[in-house]
Amino acid sequence: MKKVISAKGYLKEYDDQVMELGKGGATIAIMADALSVSIEQLEDWARAKKSFKDALSVAMTSSRAFHERRLIESYTNKDSNSTLIQSLLKANFGDVYTNSTYQPAGTAGKGKKADLAESIDFQAEITALLKELGSVSDSVSSGSMRVKKEGEKQ
Repeated sequence: MKKVISAKGYLKEYDDQVMELGKGGATIAIMADALSVSIEQLEDWARAKKSFKDALSVAMTSSRAFHERRLIESYTNKDSNSTLIQSLLKANFGDVYTNSTYQPAGTAGKGKKADLAESIDFQAEITALLKELGSVSDSVSSGSMRVKKEGEKQ
């Protein structure tokens, strides 16, 4: 039996509402809850109404960007929980975050198997970068101390 797709209950203002929610980082579940409907109902509206499909797509992109910005900010904020942010990204945008390989958009045609780039261990890369930045900072501090000492002798 084929499922009937219905736009019942859909209001045009929902387009703007989901886009605003997305800008604040709302997940699909939060969007559905804010509109007092199920996730399945949102999906039905997206199939039945092109404007809502477009709005929901923009909202999910905005939400993902919101959380990615928070993750990037967490790299320099020792009080943040980057693991929690990464988990949230995987849970809500799993199609993008299921593996650690990166493939630039548009590198594979529709229906073609994509060539995946070499796997990147992001945590190791970040750790190495922080160590490198720490050693640069230490050498700069040591260098300025030496200049001071030499200046004091004069």
